[in-house]
Amino acid sequence: MVSTPDVALWLDTPWPLARERAIARGRGGGNPGSVERLLFLPRYSHAYRLLADALPDRVRRIRVGTRTTPSVLAEIDELLAPVLHIQTGALR
Repeated sequence: MVSTPDVALWLDTPWPLARERAIARGRGGGNPGSVERLLFLPRYSHAYRLLADALPDRVRRIRVGTRTTPSVLAEIDELLAPVLHIQTGALR
């Protein structure tokens, strides 16, 4: 039997921005052209889009972009509060 989550959160960050953030964190050995950044990030982005399209009632897309962390956390809080049966704001 395959189990599916009540809700899955997809932190949708455009892969070029994710690439730049990975470089800033020093991942991939400091090589801006590393395989991780050039091949895997675009593939992950595509795979997440396919999954979100296939399970729109289960996968919640959170567009991160250049939003602030508190803004993203507030959206996550609003999405999870009904699933976790808690008041909005309890996760912050």
